[in-house]
Amino acid sequence: MNRVIIICVFLVVASISFGQGQTQERSFIVSEELNSLNASNEITKENFYFPTDKLEYIRRCIYESSDDEISMKRYEDDLRKSIADGNVGPWQNLVPKLTREECIKMPTSELAQVCFSTSLFTRLLLLYDKPVHAFSVAKVRYPCYEELFNRDDLWQGILGAYSIYSSGLDPKGEPNNVMDAIIGLDNLPLVFQCNKMREQLKGRELLFIRAQVNALKKIRLYIKNDDDNSTVSATPFFSVTAPISMINHSLVFAQKVSEEKSKTLIDNISKLQLSTKPKMGDIKNYIDISIAEFQQLLNSYPEKKSD
Repeated sequence: MNRVIIICVFLVVASISFGQGQTQERSFIVSEELNSLNASNEITKENFYFPTDKLEYIRRCIYESSDDEISMKRYEDDLRKSIADGNVGPWQNLVPKLTREECIKMPTSELAQVCFSTSLFTRLLLLYDKPVHAFSVAKVRYPCYEELFNRDDLWQGILGAYSIYSSGLDPKGEPNNVMDAIIGLDNLPLVFQCNKMREQLKGRELLFIRAQVNALKKIRLYIKNDDDNSTVSATPFFSVTAPISMINHSLVFAQKVSEEKSKTLIDNISKLQLSTKPKMGDIKNYIDISIAEFQQLLNSYPEKKSD
């Protein structure tokens, strides 16, 4: 059943034509990502994104990259023309059915619930080579995302998204909801490349480390019954890239919080060795150690009310 769901989703993605010459669809990446969510998928070294290889790249994407406003305006103008010509976006069954006026009146916490209770946003992130294009498509096509991504408290909505996706991690849950949760946690960190979110992230890194650590704890509970000696996850849709993505982004945030304190944390996590076919016990250990290391950092900073 799980395999059928994954194949169906990929076939929908592969059959979509947006009519936009500038847009490259990530059909191959989508298929790879969704295949990795198969409960019987074997976990290999290629699934892992080791911190020593990725941290500098992530740091540049978040803190140094800047969207070309002129080219993005042209991209969004082309998209609006395509919509005016009758182009319909993918996954219409996942689109929140709200008017612009209704979205404007909603508090950010409720608006985030609407935006992230379906996998529409993260599927868009999978579909485009550049996350910034997915942000533009979401904002231009759907009023709820336009409203949320233009708010000065967008960061609160993204914090809420981690809780929303984590709440869907139930091995016995409805398959589509579980798959949405895994894809969501795997790809949500890409939102930090959005200009608006990039601006609001500064000085709030600890809040997002805490949110990602809480999500890691939920993932750890999600796979607790997997056989430690198996290289195959028996838990539906588990994708090791989800915890790896959050761990790597939290490491980058830790560097921003304190260069001194993050050195030991990064060294301890980076030293963990995983075989080319790691056992589930090794993956659990990796998550456990990462949680413990981040918890030490968080404990050294009293939790404050978010502002």
